[in-house]
Amino acid sequence: MINIQQKDDEILINYTARFESVQDIAVAHLGGPIVLLKIIENDTSSTPKQEKNTTASERYIAYLYMERADQAKFGSILANLES
Repeated sequence: MINIQQKDDEILINYTARFESVQDIAVAHLGGPIVLLKIIENDTSSTPKQEKNTTASERYIAYLYMERADQAKFGSILANLES
């Protein structure tokens, strides 16, 4: 899942479908969402641990999706998020 990247001539819809397919396979192999222990342990909110894990996993996957999209076309989205 970390190595997937939008191809030069690939439209965003096709990249999204391919990314979701790889994500589904990864979740099936792991048996659930990706566990990000450092983020969960450092979260001091009263949110249940399972919900923290799901939220952290979803944020990580969203970041991977945007990071691996064609930066020439969509790089400004990440630049604006960082600022």
